[in-house]
Amino acid sequence: MKKKHLAMKAASRGKYAADAGVSGKKQPALEKRLYGKIAADKEADGKAAVHTAAPKAYAPKISVIMSVYNMADDPLLYQSVNSILRQTYDNWELIICDDGSTDHTLYILCRFATDQRIRVLRNSTNRGAGAARNACIRASSGKYIAVMDADDVSDPRRLKKQAEFLEAHPEYAFVGSSVWL
Repeated sequence: MKKKHLAMKAASRGKYAADAGVSGKKQPALEKRLYGKIAADKEADGKAAVHTAAPKAYAPKISVIMSVYNMADDPLLYQSVNSILRQTYDNWELIICDDGSTDHTLYILCRFATDQRIRVLRNSTNRGAGAARNACIRASSGKYIAVMDADDVSDPRRLKKQAEFLEAHPEYAFVGSSVWL
């Protein structure tokens, strides 16, 4: 059995969650927001990242972030993205960073980006999942960040339940859940 962790954090809250199914760590407030078709990713190597973007007027409550590397032929990528598209909560954006894939993953991701809530970023080289997630966070505009791995499948009620919990409990900065498959 494989244990999966799903997490969501409030970007501007500073308290830790103490409950046993809720864990977290304080994160700095997000300062930079990237919009438009092309924007520069200046964190590590200054190389450009491609962004397909939702209109600036779209202000989602939840930014779902996903790091992807060489998954063009993996059916889990489709299942993962489709599980976000099927959420009962619809005030979200999905930001996916192709972390320098050498196959045609970027092409697959751009096909998903026909939905205006999905944005695709690309690192020119593989910098690791952490750097890819940080690029997604910098590009996010939601109040909350939901972490989604490219091989995860979310319950259709995931975002709704987590957002409702965080709204009802402002003392929490993170919520998460564990799923056994």
